[in-house]
Amino acid sequence: MNMSLTLTRRFLIALAVWMSASAALHAATYYVATTGNDAASGSAAAPFRTIQHGVNAASPGDTVLVAPGVYDTGTQTTTPASGKSRVVIRKAVTVRSTHGAAQTMIKGQANSPTERFGDNSIRCVYMTAGTLDGFTLANGYANARAAGTDMTDPVKNGGGVYAPDNNRTPQVNNCIITQCGAYRGGGAHWATLNNCTVVGNYVNTTSGGGVFSCHVRNSIVYFNTGKDGDNNYSWSPSSTEQSLFSFSCTTPAPGVNYSGQPRDGGGNVTDDPLFSNLTGGVLSLTDASPCINAGSNPFASGARDASGAARVQGGTVDMGAYERSTLMNELVVVNGSRSGS
Repeated sequence: MNMSLTLTRRFLIALAVWMSASAALHAATYYVATTGNDAASGSAAAPFRTIQHGVNAASPGDTVLVAPGVYDTGTQTTTPASGKSRVVIRKAVTVRSTHGAAQTMIKGQANSPTERFGDNSIRCVYMTAGTLDGFTLANGYANARAAGTDMTDPVKNGGGVYAPDNNRTPQVNNCIITQCGAYRGGGAHWATLNNCTVVGNYVNTTSGGGVFSCHVRNSIVYFNTGKDGDNNYSWSPSSTEQSLFSFSCTTPAPGVNYSGQPRDGGGNVTDDPLFSNLTGGVLSLTDASPCINAGSNPFASGARDASGAARVQGGTVDMGAYERSTLMNELVVVNGSRSGS
């Protein structure tokens, strides 16, 4: 009996290894560029024009590589209705920029030049699965003014990136989310954020100008706008919001929610992240930032930061979309006086 079980286990392990190798062997890569054409093949030499066309062509396990530029065309809808989105990802594919978030933007749309929310609002990305890596998500709006009183209505929520309630499978890595708005989760709704910077987003209610019910890891969620002090996330102990912050920078300090669920996964800081030039939109870190070398390496995803630089520098990953580069010069004293420095 024991020998039979051992042989069965070995067979299953061998089968799993073979299936994994087979999947890797057959994984495809599709290319997207602002100079491309959706009638092209999606190869490196003949890229698609829109990210959505690359996602549609890809199968689970495939990768869509996106060249620098601003991607602000096309409108996607889903069934059941979730509002309008620039990109929809509903399978286990990786959509990655080639040069980082600082050079690659998915741009949504406000309802009008004078009104953020309405039937013409377009969020940046809708996800139920997959990985989004290395993008700036900007000016994305869910229709927070949609009819009805259901606060969980997907049409209303997640201006930068939306994942359905109770679904944190979608991974958003090394992204900058800014100038987005919604009813809940102006920047992000329910997704998992790794090394992201979520700044300058907005809600028209009290539920999370930055994020709503997200897993937030190695990230910065700061300087967002809500009502009644509910700016970065719905922090009140009376809220049912279920965000979990780990090795991240936000304020106020995460506590428990209405159900007694903890929102503090450890390693968090509340101090100003000290961006290089917040008013100028420069979200890299100054040398005095409390976010430098303050993340957790196991949560780091991807080899590059928002600028395309190496993700981990100084031994420990930084919080946010940018790694702080530090140049160190070594002074060698020859024939010194044996005094001084």
